[in-house]
Amino acid sequence: MRVAITGEATWTPDGIAPIRRFDASRFPVRFAAEIEAPGTVAMGLLVVREALGEVDRLRAAHDPARIGVFFGVEPERVAAGDWARVQGERRAATQQDRAPRFAGLLPEGAYRRRSPSRLTDAVADLCGARGPRRTLAMACVSSAAAIAQAYLAIARGEITAAIAGGAAQNVEPLLFAGFCLLGAMSPSGECRPFDGARDGFVLGDAAGALVLEAESAVHSGQIRGRLLGAGQSLDAYRMTDPEPEGRGAAEAIRAALTDASLDPRDIALVKAHATGTQKNDQVEARVIDALLPHRPPVMAVKGAIGHSIAASGVVEAIAALEALRRGFAPGIAGLTHPDPSLPPLFLAPASAEPRTIRGGVALCNTFGFGGINCALLLGAP
Repeated sequence: MRVAITGEATWTPDGIAPIRRFDASRFPVRFAAEIEAPGTVAMGLLVVREALGEVDRLRAAHDPARIGVFFGVEPERVAAGDWARVQGERRAATQQDRAPRFAGLLPEGAYRRRSPSRLTDAVADLCGARGPRRTLAMACVSSAAAIAQAYLAIARGEITAAIAGGAAQNVEPLLFAGFCLLGAMSPSGECRPFDGARDGFVLGDAAGALVLEAESAVHSGQIRGRLLGAGQSLDAYRMTDPEPEGRGAAEAIRAALTDASLDPRDIALVKAHATGTQKNDQVEARVIDALLPHRPPVMAVKGAIGHSIAASGVVEAIAALEALRRGFAPGIAGLTHPDPSLPPLFLAPASAEPRTIRGGVALCNTFGFGGINCALLLGAP
Protein backbone atom coordinates (compact mmCIF):
# COMPACT_ATOMS: atom_id res chain seq x y z
CA MET A 1 0.00 0.00 0.00
CA ARG A 2 1.29 3.47 -0.89
CA VAL A 3 1.56 5.91 2.01
CA ALA A 4 1.09 9.62 1.34
CA ILE A 5 2.37 12.55 3.39
CA THR A 6 -0.43 15.10 3.53
CA GLY A 7 0.80 17.40 6.28
CA GLU A 8 4.06 18.41 7.93
CA ALA A 9 5.44 20.98 10.33
CA THR A 10 8.58 21.65 12.32
CA TRP A 11 9.65 23.93 15.14
CA THR A 12 13.41 24.36 15.08
CA PRO A 13 15.82 26.81 16.76
CA ASP A 14 16.83 30.06 15.09
CA GLY A 15 20.46 29.07 15.49
CA ILE A 16 23.24 28.16 17.89
CA ALA A 17 24.08 30.59 20.69
CA PRO A 18 25.37 30.74 24.28
CA ILE A 19 23.06 28.87 26.67
CA ARG A 20 20.36 30.99 28.35
CA ARG A 21 18.26 28.34 30.11
CA PHE A 22 20.76 27.61 32.89
CA ASP A 23 24.19 28.74 34.07
CA ALA A 24 26.67 26.86 31.89
CA SER A 25 29.74 28.79 33.03
CA ARG A 26 31.27 25.72 34.70
CA PHE A 27 30.64 23.37 31.77
CA PRO A 28 33.32 22.75 29.11
CA VAL A 29 30.61 23.41 26.48
CA ARG A 30 28.50 26.55 26.69
CA PHE A 31 26.55 26.63 23.42
CA ALA A 32 23.24 25.08 22.36
CA ALA A 33 20.30 25.54 19.99
CA GLU A 34 17.46 26.47 22.33
CA ILE A 35 13.74 27.04 21.81
CA GLU A 36 11.84 29.12 24.34
CA ALA A 37 8.74 27.02 25.00
CA PRO A 38 6.70 25.88 28.01
CA GLY A 39 7.69 22.24 27.51
CA THR A 40 7.87 19.25 25.21
CA VAL A 41 4.13 18.58 25.11
CA ALA A 42 3.36 22.18 24.15
CA MET A 43 5.98 22.02 21.39
CA GLY A 44 4.56 18.77 20.05
CA LEU A 45 0.96 19.98 20.04
CA LEU A 46 1.89 23.18 18.22
CA VAL A 47 3.53 21.35 15.30
CA VAL A 48 0.70 18.81 15.15
CA ARG A 49 -1.89 21.59 14.83
CA GLU A 50 0.17 23.19 12.07
CA ALA A 51 0.71 19.89 10.25
CA LEU A 52 -2.98 18.96 10.40
CA GLY A 53 -4.24 22.35 9.27
CA GLU A 54 -7.85 21.40 9.86
CA VAL A 55 -8.35 18.57 12.35
CA ASP A 56 -11.89 18.16 11.01
CA ARG A 57 -10.61 17.05 7.59
CA LEU A 58 -8.76 14.07 9.07
CA ARG A 59 -11.71 13.14 11.28
CA ALA A 60 -14.11 13.33 8.33
CA ALA A 61 -11.88 11.27 6.05
CA HIS A 62 -11.08 8.41 8.45
CA ASP A 63 -12.76 6.27 11.07
CA PRO A 64 -11.27 7.53 14.39
CA ALA A 65 -10.51 3.92 15.33
CA ARG A 66 -8.28 3.74 12.24
CA ILE A 67 -6.19 6.81 13.07
CA GLY A 68 -2.97 6.05 14.97
CA VAL A 69 -0.53 8.27 16.85
CA PHE A 70 3.19 7.48 16.92
CA PHE A 71 5.68 9.79 18.66
CA GLY A 72 9.32 9.71 19.66
CA VAL A 73 10.27 11.42 22.92
CA GLU A 74 13.07 11.88 25.40
CA PRO A 75 12.28 10.55 28.92
CA GLU A 76 11.69 13.44 31.32
CA ARG A 77 14.44 14.03 33.83
CA VAL A 78 14.49 15.53 37.31
CA ALA A 79 16.64 18.68 37.30
CA ALA A 80 19.84 18.53 39.37
CA GLY A 81 18.71 21.43 41.56
CA ASP A 82 15.41 19.73 42.32
CA TRP A 83 17.15 16.53 43.30
CA ALA A 84 19.55 18.44 45.58
CA ARG A 85 16.60 20.03 47.38
CA VAL A 86 15.00 16.62 47.96
CA GLN A 87 18.25 15.24 49.35
CA GLY A 88 18.66 18.28 51.59
CA GLU A 89 15.18 17.88 53.06
CA ARG A 90 15.79 14.17 53.60
CA ARG A 91 19.04 14.84 55.51
CA ALA A 92 17.39 17.55 57.62
CA ALA A 93 14.50 15.23 58.47
CA THR A 94 16.90 12.45 59.51
CA GLN A 95 18.87 14.79 61.79
CA GLN A 96 15.65 16.01 63.44
CA ASP A 97 14.16 12.49 63.71
CA ARG A 98 11.09 13.29 61.65
CA ALA A 99 9.58 12.28 58.31
CA PRO A 100 10.70 14.38 55.32
CA ARG A 101 8.19 17.02 54.18
CA PHE A 102 8.19 16.94 50.36
CA ALA A 103 4.84 18.71 49.88
CA GLY A 104 5.46 22.04 48.15
CA LEU A 105 9.20 21.42 48.04
CA LEU A 106 9.35 20.96 44.28
CA PRO A 107 7.49 22.41 41.30
CA GLU A 108 4.45 20.34 40.36
CA GLY A 109 5.56 17.13 38.68
CA ALA A 110 9.31 17.82 38.91
CA TYR A 111 9.98 14.89 41.25
CA ARG A 112 7.07 12.51 40.82
CA ARG A 113 7.20 10.04 37.97
CA ARG A 114 5.82 11.36 34.69
CA SER A 115 4.43 9.24 31.92
CA PRO A 116 6.58 9.33 28.76
CA SER A 117 3.36 8.92 26.73
CA ARG A 118 1.92 12.31 27.75
CA LEU A 119 2.62 13.84 24.33
CA THR A 120 1.21 10.87 22.42
CA ASP A 121 -1.93 10.94 24.55
CA ALA A 122 -2.34 14.70 24.11
CA VAL A 123 -2.04 14.40 20.32
CA ALA A 124 -4.58 11.57 20.25
CA ASP A 125 -7.01 13.63 22.33
CA LEU A 126 -6.54 16.64 20.05
CA CYS A 127 -7.24 14.62 16.92
CA GLY A 128 -9.90 12.31 18.33
CA ALA A 129 -7.69 9.39 17.30
CA ARG A 130 -8.72 6.04 18.77
CA GLY A 131 -6.33 3.82 16.87
CA PRO A 132 -3.03 2.42 18.16
CA ARG A 133 -0.74 4.73 20.14
CA ARG A 134 3.00 4.22 20.31
CA THR A 135 5.55 6.20 22.33
CA LEU A 136 9.15 5.43 21.43
CA ALA A 137 12.16 6.47 23.52
CA MET A 138 15.07 5.27 21.38
CA ALA A 139 17.50 8.17 21.76
CA CYS A 140 18.39 9.79 18.42
CA VAL A 141 16.28 7.33 16.42
CA SER A 142 13.03 7.91 18.36
CA SER A 143 11.03 10.01 15.89
CA ALA A 144 12.41 8.28 12.79
CA ALA A 145 11.37 4.93 14.28
CA ALA A 146 7.96 6.42 15.13
CA ILE A 147 7.51 7.37 11.46
CA ALA A 148 8.61 3.89 10.40
CA GLN A 149 6.11 2.24 12.77
CA ALA A 150 3.29 4.48 11.53
CA TYR A 151 4.19 3.72 7.91
CA LEU A 152 4.24 -0.03 8.55
CA ALA A 153 0.88 0.07 10.37
CA ILE A 154 -0.71 1.81 7.37
CA ALA A 155 1.03 -0.47 4.86
CA ARG A 156 -0.25 -3.55 6.73
CA GLY A 157 -3.81 -2.17 6.65
CA GLU A 158 -4.10 -1.86 10.43
CA ILE A 159 -4.95 1.85 10.14
CA THR A 160 -5.64 4.29 7.31
CA ALA A 161 -3.99 7.41 8.81
CA ALA A 162 -1.45 8.39 11.43
CA ILE A 163 0.13 11.40 13.06
CA ALA A 164 3.83 10.70 13.60
CA GLY A 165 6.76 12.70 14.83
CA GLY A 166 8.69 13.75 17.89
CA ALA A 167 9.47 16.58 20.25
CA ALA A 168 12.30 17.21 22.68
CA GLN A 169 13.37 20.10 24.88
CA ASN A 170 16.86 18.79 25.50
CA VAL A 171 18.88 21.74 26.76
CA GLU A 172 18.87 21.03 30.50
CA PRO A 173 21.71 20.39 32.96
CA LEU A 174 21.60 16.60 33.45
CA LEU A 175 21.51 15.63 29.78
CA PHE A 176 24.04 18.36 29.01
CA ALA A 177 26.39 17.06 31.70
CA GLY A 178 26.10 13.51 30.36
CA PHE A 179 27.10 14.51 26.85
CA CYS A 180 29.94 16.64 28.23
CA LEU A 181 31.29 13.59 30.09
CA LEU A 182 31.10 11.56 26.88
CA GLY A 183 33.05 14.24 25.02
CA ALA A 184 30.44 14.13 22.27
CA MET A 185 29.64 17.86 22.10
CA SER A 186 31.62 20.58 20.38
CA PRO A 187 33.56 22.83 22.82
CA SER A 188 33.71 25.45 20.08
CA GLY A 189 29.92 25.53 19.82
CA GLU A 190 30.02 24.70 16.12
CA CYS A 191 28.87 21.42 14.60
CA ARG A 192 30.97 20.67 11.48
CA PRO A 193 29.56 17.60 9.68
CA PHE A 194 32.19 15.72 7.62
CA ASP A 195 34.71 18.54 8.18
CA GLY A 196 38.34 17.82 8.96
CA ALA A 197 38.10 20.01 12.07
CA ARG A 198 34.87 18.51 13.42
CA ASP A 199 34.80 18.15 17.21
CA GLY A 200 31.25 17.09 18.12
CA PHE A 201 27.61 18.09 17.93
CA VAL A 202 25.63 20.94 19.48
CA LEU A 203 22.64 19.96 21.62
CA GLY A 204 19.31 21.43 20.53
CA ASP A 205 15.54 21.56 21.04
CA ALA A 206 13.06 20.79 18.25
CA ALA A 207 9.69 19.30 17.34
CA GLY A 208 8.19 17.97 14.14
CA ALA A 209 5.15 16.08 12.90
CA LEU A 210 3.93 14.34 9.75
CA VAL A 211 0.39 13.40 8.75
CA LEU A 212 0.43 10.05 6.95
CA GLU A 213 -2.49 8.57 5.05
CA ALA A 214 -3.07 5.51 2.90
CA GLU A 215 -2.95 7.03 -0.57
CA SER A 216 -6.16 5.26 -1.56
CA ALA A 217 -7.91 7.05 1.33
CA VAL A 218 -6.79 10.58 0.42
CA HIS A 219 -9.95 12.18 -0.94
CA SER A 220 -9.10 15.75 0.02
CA GLY A 221 -5.96 17.63 0.92
CA GLN A 222 -2.68 17.95 -0.90
CA ILE A 223 -0.18 15.11 -1.16
CA ARG A 224 3.14 16.68 -0.16
CA GLY A 225 5.26 13.58 -0.52
CA ARG A 226 5.34 9.82 -0.07
CA LEU A 227 6.89 7.34 2.29
CA LEU A 228 8.27 4.61 0.07
CA GLY A 229 10.06 2.32 2.50
CA ALA A 230 11.60 1.90 5.93
CA GLY A 231 14.35 -0.25 7.40
CA GLN A 232 15.67 -0.72 10.93
CA SER A 233 18.54 -2.63 12.51
CA LEU A 234 20.63 -2.95 15.66
CA ASP A 235 24.44 -3.03 15.76
CA ALA A 236 24.58 -4.57 19.27
CA TYR A 237 28.18 -3.35 19.37
CA ARG A 238 28.66 -0.67 22.06
CA MET A 239 26.36 1.77 23.79
CA THR A 240 28.02 4.94 22.47
CA ASP A 241 30.13 3.83 19.47
CA PRO A 242 28.92 2.79 16.01
CA GLU A 243 30.03 -0.57 14.67
CA PRO A 244 33.32 0.35 12.93
CA GLU A 245 32.38 -1.06 9.52
CA GLY A 246 28.84 0.31 9.64
CA ARG A 247 27.23 -3.09 9.16
CA GLY A 248 24.07 -2.18 11.08
CA ALA A 249 23.63 1.11 9.23
CA ALA A 250 24.07 -0.66 5.90
CA GLU A 251 21.53 -3.32 6.89
CA ALA A 252 18.92 -0.65 7.67
CA ILE A 253 19.46 1.06 4.30
CA ARG A 254 19.28 -2.24 2.41
CA ALA A 255 16.11 -3.18 4.28
CA ALA A 256 14.49 0.13 3.31
CA LEU A 257 15.43 -0.38 -0.34
CA THR A 258 14.01 -3.91 -0.30
CA ASP A 259 10.83 -2.68 1.36
CA ALA A 260 10.39 -0.03 -1.33
CA SER A 261 11.44 -2.36 -4.19
CA LEU A 262 14.07 0.17 -5.22
CA ASP A 263 17.63 -0.07 -6.49
CA PRO A 264 20.40 1.90 -4.76
CA ARG A 265 20.82 3.96 -7.94
CA ASP A 266 17.24 5.22 -7.49
CA ILE A 267 18.40 7.32 -4.52
CA ALA A 268 18.87 10.91 -5.70
CA LEU A 269 19.56 12.56 -2.32
CA VAL A 270 21.01 11.45 1.01
CA LYS A 271 20.04 13.20 4.22
CA ALA A 272 22.93 12.13 6.43
CA HIS A 273 22.70 11.72 10.20
CA ALA A 274 26.04 13.56 10.30
CA THR A 275 26.55 14.40 13.98
CA GLY A 276 29.90 16.08 13.44
CA THR A 277 31.64 13.58 15.72
CA GLN A 278 34.77 11.81 14.52
CA LYS A 279 33.57 8.21 14.52
CA ASN A 280 29.96 8.68 13.46
CA ASP A 281 30.77 10.77 10.39
CA GLN A 282 33.57 8.39 9.41
CA VAL A 283 31.37 5.29 9.61
CA GLU A 284 28.40 6.92 7.88
CA ALA A 285 30.56 8.24 5.03
CA ARG A 286 32.00 4.78 4.52
CA VAL A 287 28.52 3.23 4.33
CA ILE A 288 27.16 5.86 1.91
CA ASP A 289 30.18 5.44 -0.35
CA ALA A 290 29.90 1.63 -0.36
CA LEU A 291 26.16 1.43 -1.04
CA LEU A 292 25.74 4.44 -3.34
CA PRO A 293 28.74 4.59 -5.69
CA HIS A 294 26.84 6.89 -8.08
CA ARG A 295 27.45 9.66 -5.48
CA PRO A 296 24.13 11.47 -5.02
CA PRO A 297 24.33 14.83 -3.20
CA VAL A 298 24.52 14.57 0.59
CA MET A 299 22.80 17.10 2.85
CA ALA A 300 23.03 17.50 6.63
CA VAL A 301 21.29 19.97 8.94
CA LYS A 302 22.78 19.63 12.44
CA GLY A 303 25.32 22.36 11.72
CA ALA A 304 22.42 24.82 11.41
CA ILE A 305 19.90 23.67 14.03
CA GLY A 306 21.85 21.42 16.40
CA HIS A 307 21.10 17.83 17.35
CA SER A 308 17.61 17.49 18.79
CA ILE A 309 18.08 13.80 19.73
CA ALA A 310 14.55 12.29 19.83
CA ALA A 311 13.14 14.89 17.42
CA SER A 312 16.03 14.84 14.95
CA GLY A 313 14.64 12.10 12.70
CA VAL A 314 11.39 13.86 11.88
CA VAL A 315 12.68 17.43 11.53
CA GLU A 316 15.49 16.27 9.25
CA ALA A 317 13.18 14.07 7.17
CA ILE A 318 10.97 17.10 6.57
CA ALA A 319 14.04 19.09 5.51
CA ALA A 320 14.91 16.36 3.01
CA LEU A 321 11.36 16.33 1.67
CA GLU A 322 11.53 20.08 1.12
CA ALA A 323 14.81 19.66 -0.77
CA LEU A 324 13.17 17.03 -3.01
CA ARG A 325 10.28 19.37 -3.79
CA ARG A 326 12.64 22.21 -4.68
CA GLY A 327 14.92 19.95 -6.69
CA PHE A 328 18.08 21.28 -5.03
CA ALA A 329 20.25 19.99 -2.18
CA PRO A 330 21.40 22.77 0.15
CA GLY A 331 25.01 23.08 1.23
CA ILE A 332 26.03 21.85 4.68
CA ALA A 333 26.23 24.44 7.46
CA GLY A 334 29.45 24.08 9.43
CA LEU A 335 31.32 22.35 6.60
CA THR A 336 34.34 24.30 5.35
CA HIS A 337 37.03 21.77 4.45
CA PRO A 338 35.82 18.17 3.94
CA ASP A 339 37.92 15.65 5.82
CA PRO A 340 40.36 14.24 3.20
CA SER A 341 40.46 10.91 5.03
CA LEU A 342 36.76 10.31 4.30
CA PRO A 343 35.45 8.74 1.09
CA PRO A 344 34.78 11.30 -1.68
CA LEU A 345 31.08 12.00 -1.08
CA PHE A 346 29.18 14.71 -2.99
CA LEU A 347 29.45 17.34 -0.24
CA ALA A 348 29.24 21.12 -0.41
CA PRO A 349 29.55 23.92 2.18
CA ALA A 350 26.62 26.19 2.94
CA SER A 351 28.23 28.96 0.90
CA ALA A 352 28.21 26.86 -2.27
CA GLU A 353 25.49 26.89 -4.89
CA PRO A 354 22.72 24.33 -4.21
CA ARG A 355 23.27 21.06 -6.04
CA THR A 356 20.67 19.75 -8.49
CA ILE A 357 18.81 16.63 -7.38
CA ARG A 358 18.41 14.29 -10.35
CA GLY A 359 15.54 12.07 -9.25
CA GLY A 360 12.72 11.90 -6.78
CA VAL A 361 13.87 9.63 -3.93
CA ALA A 362 15.66 10.66 -0.74
CA LEU A 363 17.36 8.39 1.77
CA CYS A 364 17.11 9.68 5.36
CA ASN A 365 19.62 8.15 7.77
CA THR A 366 19.13 8.28 11.54
CA PHE A 367 21.50 6.45 13.87
CA GLY A 368 21.40 6.38 17.66
CA PHE A 369 23.06 5.27 20.87
CA GLY A 370 23.07 1.54 21.41
CA GLY A 371 23.62 1.00 17.69
CA ILE A 372 19.97 1.58 16.73
CA ASN A 373 19.62 2.43 13.03
CA CYS A 374 16.66 3.63 10.97
CA ALA A 375 16.52 4.43 7.27
CA LEU A 376 13.51 6.07 5.61
CA LEU A 377 12.95 6.47 1.87
CA LEU A 378 10.94 9.52 0.87
CA GLY A 379 9.44 10.27 -2.52
CA ALA A 380 8.64 13.62 -4.06
CA PRO A 381 4.94 14.49 -4.61
